[in-house]
Amino acid sequence: MCDRYKTTSQTLTDVLSDLGADVMRGEPADAYCPGSHSVSGVDGEELAGKLAGVAQRVRSGAALVSGCLTVTAADEPEMQAVLDPVYHALGVPFDPTSVGSVSTAGGPDDPEIVRQAVETALVDGRAKSVMRVGDE
Repeated sequence: MCDRYKTTSQTLTDVLSDLGADVMRGEPADAYCPGSHSVSGVDGEELAGKLAGVAQRVRSGAALVSGCLTVTAADEPEMQAVLDPVYHALGVPFDPTSVGSVSTAGGPDDPEIVRQAVETALVDGRAKSVMRVGDE
């Protein structure tokens, strides 16, 4: 399980770096959906906004690795507006500036470019079976 987390977050870090984003594995303080395999932007020596979270669902004989990746800076205020009151209601610390995006980290703001690069890296010669939201 740990190997899948490590491999997936490293793949995301490599792809986003290749696209020009300044990123590393880790998360800023008081980030949404905490996890040590998050991918965040870098500001000097400090972690900046979180771009991606990686999750797994494991059952006997099967594992699903998934993630959520924010591409455009325009999405950050909407995420902050949704997450801030939820975390406040839960009594969990949340810093709205912990929300980041690929474009804020220096990468492209075109979701199609980022999607294609991430998909290519994750598939990497394997049989391709990808379903995007709305393709049902």
